[in-house]
Amino acid sequence: MAARRVPSAKAKSAKPAKSAPKGAAPRARQRGGRAQRFRATLIAGHKGVMAVIVPFDPRATWAVEPVPLDTRREGWLVAGELEGVAFFGWIGRRWGRYFTIIDPELQAQAGVEVDDECDVVLRPTTDERALAKALAQAPRTTAPGRRGSGHGGSGRKGG
Repeated sequence: MAARRVPSAKAKSAKPAKSAPKGAAPRARQRGGRAQRFRATLIAGHKGVMAVIVPFDPRATWAVEPVPLDTRREGWLVAGELEGVAFFGWIGRRWGRYFTIIDPELQAQAGVEVDDECDVVLRPTTDERALAKALAQAPRTTAPGRRGSGHGGSGRKGG
């Protein structure tokens, strides 16, 4: 299946995504900014979600707006690497912090455990695979009582 471009007002045109060898960074269409490299600790978050805290504001760093994921959540689509293992995902915000979910399969492939320091690379993308991952993961991070509040979980406990 060919990658479909996610609409964005600031998206740049690019060639279609190609398959990457296992362990290589996904060759995804980018938008707005350069890859950000950092070290982060794998944490066990709310509802058993594993994540790394993202140490930058994607809107300010990449000059792109988040993509709506549902009535309660928005996020920035990313192609990335965890310990050199390629993945697609998203950056969300909850309780005033930015995060990227690390699913069990990625955790196993990267060989990391909770409390391990990890090398992380994130770059913005418009790849449909990142959107699919974000849409699947977002409900696990959204408090049910916040439906339609417009806050998207940005900074208040429980949201």
